[in-house]
Amino acid sequence: MLGLDSLDWQIVDPLIENGELPNLARLRKEGASGDLATLNPTISPILWNSIATGKRAGKHGIHGFTEVDPVSERVRPVSSLSRSSKAIWNILMQEGFVCHVLNWFASHPAEPLNGSCVSDLFTEGVADNSPDWPLSPDSVYPQKLEAPLADLRINLDEIPGDLLEVLVPDAAKVDQKKGQTASYSRD
Repeated sequence: MLGLDSLDWQIVDPLIENGELPNLARLRKEGASGDLATLNPTISPILWNSIATGKRAGKHGIHGFTEVDPVSERVRPVSSLSRSSKAIWNILMQEGFVCHVLNWFASHPAEPLNGSCVSDLFTEGVADNSPDWPLSPDSVYPQKLEAPLADLRINLDEIPGDLLEVLVPDAAKVDQKKGQTASYSRD
């Protein structure tokens, strides 16, 4: 199952027709795709965990981007520990299937699966101003995948401006670090 948050087929279909997204075209041709009706409120962690569990927020326990820690009474991001229902990968794993979960909302800490799990905090890293950009603890399972996957991460400032502008048309006008306008060369 592949889910893309906020994907709009009105944008994607012309790109597929022009041959610009051949892998997505192949996935649609060989699999199944379609528009989904949504639930309200349209808050991504709620919706994606409803997809994963087949249940609404009241049953799966994810009610937004954050929650109150019952011990410290501080606000914290929702996590895989917040989910009170089995996700499809938990059910499939119980039946002997190998499952790989990548960047699912509220998937941190990475769950021990018969396969692998890369949590939604994998791209965040630890904010310690270190040039190493260390991974958030428990963002990858199994642990032996941490080093090879960490080497594949790219900081925003490593993406050339011309490539970023293809993905986000006005991106070249914004300096990601300062939030100010900037100029990027196209070389």
